[in-house]
Amino acid sequence: MFEKLTGIKNDKSEYPTVLATEVDGKEYIAIVPDKNNRFPRVRNGEVGLQEGFIISKIVNKIIEEDKDKEVKRPIILIVDVPSQAYGYKEELIGIHIGLASSAAAYAKARQAGHPVIDFIPGDAISGGFLAHGLQSNRMIALADKSITIQAMSKASAARITQRTIEEFEEATKHVPAMAYDIFNYEKFGALYKLVHDVSSWDANDDAVKEVHELIDEAIASTKDQPTDLHFRYETPIAIESGRKATIKMREMVDDQWEK
Repeated sequence: MFEKLTGIKNDKSEYPTVLATEVDGKEYIAIVPDKNNRFPRVRNGEVGLQEGFIISKIVNKIIEEDKDKEVKRPIILIVDVPSQAYGYKEELIGIHIGLASSAAAYAKARQAGHPVIDFIPGDAISGGFLAHGLQSNRMIALADKSITIQAMSKASAARITQRTIEEFEEATKHVPAMAYDIFNYEKFGALYKLVHDVSSWDANDDAVKEVHELIDEAIASTKDQPTDLHFRYETPIAIESGRKATIKMREMVDDQWEK
């Protein structure tokens, strides 16, 4: 995915699981698998200790370099992460700090005026998504039934709700908030665009061009707009159905707070 969007083949990095490069004035960042990584828990593209801190280093450097510029560099996140890295070493050393560092850096960039845009051609799950993706201004995803998107792994959610995985999967058919497919996620209204005419990321030049155009459109939509995440409550889907109760609750809280 990184190669197709950037046009750079066999890109190399000092850190084999994190690719970052600037193309046409945009900074592209991706987490990628590394089968020989010395940390075995990140070999399939998970976000681990190093990944969190490396992203933080990259993004904070961008913020510093652009701090006096009127127009801030867009940061494009290519999100295809199966989870955070689950492991004894990761928990012992403090993976929560690493993941919080990257999430904080993305939030800081957004608040500093950098358009932070997600492109989701694959899975976006659990702490991996929280650290690399969820702090963006806008999210663009492929309408692909193979994509799984959630803040908790299915096995974890089944344990928390005291169900078997089979029972949990049945429950998700009736409760979109529990579901794991991109089509139910769209019902929340948090997505900027769901790309329906690109069924998989085995993409041709026309599909790549379309995604680039959507990314440019998403960047333009952030101009002169608040740098918080309130956009996710203002999409037509959010207002009409997906966040209707949440929006009402927030209005009631604000009203009571003011009184």
